[in-house]
Amino acid sequence: MVNRPRVLVADTDPGIRRLLRRHFGSVGYTVIIADRGRGVLDQLRRSAPDVVILSSEMGDLDGVDLISRVHALTGTPLLVLMPANDQATPQAILDAGADDCMEEPFLLEELAARTRRLLHRTGIRLGPRVLSTGLGKLEINSLERSVRLGGAPLALTRKEFDLLAVLANANGCTVSHEIILNEVWGGSDDSARQNLRRVVGSLRRKVEPDPQQPTYLVSLRGSGYRLNAREEPGSEI
Repeated sequence: MVNRPRVLVADTDPGIRRLLRRHFGSVGYTVIIADRGRGVLDQLRRSAPDVVILSSEMGDLDGVDLISRVHALTGTPLLVLMPANDQATPQAILDAGADDCMEEPFLLEELAARTRRLLHRTGIRLGPRVLSTGLGKLEINSLERSVRLGGAPLALTRKEFDLLAVLANANGCTVSHEIILNEVWGGSDDSARQNLRRVVGSLRRKVEPDPQQPTYLVSLRGSGYRLNAREEPGSEI
């Protein structure tokens, strides 16, 4: 599958969990949920997300101690939410290993911006990526899962977007069938291969002036597919 930023949201308040799951899921993150401190530690032992949003009051574990244990387990950026009645101070939270902290109630837009900043510090780029093509500029926004070609929006299905993103990441090089199938479908069985041909055809109908004579999304017999596009200097994804 195409990689998306993974955020672990840990809070005892189901309303906050729903709010953050809805927001981050809608803009392209993979959201993991925990409602207890031990659940956070178990998740981190299995697989580290790209960023953690953690309440300093998780009920079963002391907040500052939990922050220290999270920090010791992983170098993942950590943003801590502080409930209004929290006894821990921002200084104690930051000294324990948090990268940032916010008091509750919080503005969702500010929390989202701080999360993006933490991801950017780790090298995960979040802005739209801009590529140059013979058909005009191609803008791919992975978090919003949106595409514009020559300034006009393209309405793509999920698989069409994922295929386009994989090819765009190759920056004009050929991507093998096996890599595409594993990235977009998670495997390379016969049904996935048939779906790949179908999605390539539907994507060509949306981006090629003449889908029967493709010059933009081209196939190399026995090798794979190539997107004739090059990343413009300074663009991000």
